[in-house]
Amino acid sequence: MPSPPNSKLFIPGVSLLIVFLAYSSQHLFLQLEPVLEPRSQVKFNLLVLCIWICYYRACFTDPGRIPKDWTAHAAARVNGEATNKDEVVARSRRWCRKCIPKMDHHCPWTANCVSHMTFPHFMRFLFYAVAAMTYLEYMLYLRGAVIWANRHLPSYLGPSATQLIHLFVLTVTNSFTLFAVAAMFARSIWSLAVNTTTIEGWEIDRHHALLRRARILGGYVYGPGGVEVPITRQEFPYDVGIWQNYWDVWKKAWLTKDGWMDALQVLSWFWPFAATVLPIENALDYPVNGFEEPSLDWPPPDPEREDKPWTNAEGERLGDFGVDEDEELYGGAEEDDDANDDDDVPLSELLRRRGEE
Repeated sequence: MPSPPNSKLFIPGVSLLIVFLAYSSQHLFLQLEPVLEPRSQVKFNLLVLCIWICYYRACFTDPGRIPKDWTAHAAARVNGEATNKDEVVARSRRWCRKCIPKMDHHCPWTANCVSHMTFPHFMRFLFYAVAAMTYLEYMLYLRGAVIWANRHLPSYLGPSATQLIHLFVLTVTNSFTLFAVAAMFARSIWSLAVNTTTIEGWEIDRHHALLRRARILGGYVYGPGGVEVPITRQEFPYDVGIWQNYWDVWKKAWLTKDGWMDALQVLSWFWPFAATVLPIENALDYPVNGFEEPSLDWPPPDPEREDKPWTNAEGERLGDFGVDEDEELYGGAEEDDDANDDDDVPLSELLRRRGEE
């Protein structure tokens, strides 16, 4: 599978945006009132430095892969889904062709997968980006307030037209970028609270859509070939409560060998150079809430997805988050020589066979 179109342009594009907002703004602030103070300049540049470090690590840290000798079970999460060993091989990341532990999504802006291994760097990048742009927004407001207060003075006493245009473009660009990144950061925090990855959130929406359609049709939906497939509600298994969800994340990342976590370890999360020390095994075993039978896998099957792949309210398909939909629908466990024959058979064919029986 080829890389997404223009993927090589995303990282340079984000880098140019950081340069424009971080450095052209300081050049402008040295020419406008109030003149940028050295102390403010140092604070801002430290935040920008943290952005560069975290962004680099989010882009180039290996998202990891599932160990070859690993045996899955009900509490395993690979590419955002509970799965068995045969399905592990089929659910590969769309653009790197390997199974990613606790894959959240493929981020185009980092050209990398947000996963168990890269999620801390991604969150730090969002945190420092929001902090730096909020500080920049404040400094832009101060200059804009002075210009507005002096609007009745002769134009030659104020900033030039070029400086006004530069200030306007900076304000608009920073405001829109801050809104987008802050929304992404807030969504990531919410995802931690409910212990749900982006892919799993999409799967939950799909399951709820199937339930709504099934209620209208009398408890079932039509699969390929007109086969009636019963649909029952299935709870997401990994949401064990907001505090337990957060604790599980912190515990897996910073718990000491003695089973304790001190304040220094918690604060070290904000350190841009924090080592990527998360054991890959931590991404393969998660507590479940016990609402469903252990034999049930997540996500629930979607009988309609082969004929018409489902999209959410934003028009997003599963492939938009970096999951290979061709492998998801038609791929088999190519690396597992002991796979059952039915593993390579599309769902529509299995349903047709069942209907004939």
